[in-house]
Amino acid sequence: MQKAHPTDAFQMRAYMKNRFNFFGIKSQARREIQSAVLATHRPLDINETLNIVPLCWEQEEREFQYAAMDMLEKFKTKLTVEHLMQMERLIVTKSWWDTVDKISSHFVGQIFKNESDVKEKTIQNWMDSGNMWLQRSCLLFQLFYKEETDFDLLSSLILLLEDSNEFFIQKASGWSLRQYSKTNPDAVAIFLKDNSDLPALTRKEAAKYI
Repeated sequence: MQKAHPTDAFQMRAYMKNRFNFFGIKSQARREIQSAVLATHRPLDINETLNIVPLCWEQEEREFQYAAMDMLEKFKTKLTVEHLMQMERLIVTKSWWDTVDKISSHFVGQIFKNESDVKEKTIQNWMDSGNMWLQRSCLLFQLFYKEETDFDLLSSLILLLEDSNEFFIQKASGWSLRQYSKTNPDAVAIFLKDNSDLPALTRKEAAKYI
């Protein structure tokens, strides 16, 4: 690919702990390429986009997965419960924070807003799955809910996972609390005071804005 940059590819692989290969195309250049390619075709609808996403997920270079998420972003408000299984497959396939965090906070979070009746059962299944990335998604799907955050639910999930030694669980717990502290700092401060046994990383992340 003409836009590939070996030096950037090396640095991007290293940043992702050498879990994925990269072309070495940074975000702005990648989106310019995407726009140019899409401009040569008629606009895609949500079903066509959802058919393309798994094909992008099969590709070796990580930029394909980023492109897929960019395409999904356009249709996030139209996602429904029928798309939830596909979101779950994306979360558990080629899992790392760079894809999982966006899928959970942008797409799963939107589905749960649109289809709140499936939220409780899905969260229970994901929490019981033992899959760290599904559990992290449960902690992060409300990340941008602000005043709509169900803090009782978030608190209960954090406490269910408080004994986890996984960095990505402890970090997500703290991140979700930190984010909500922008809306309700008193609630987060009380929660931290009442739960002094939370992991140090969680507490550190949560308290940054308090």
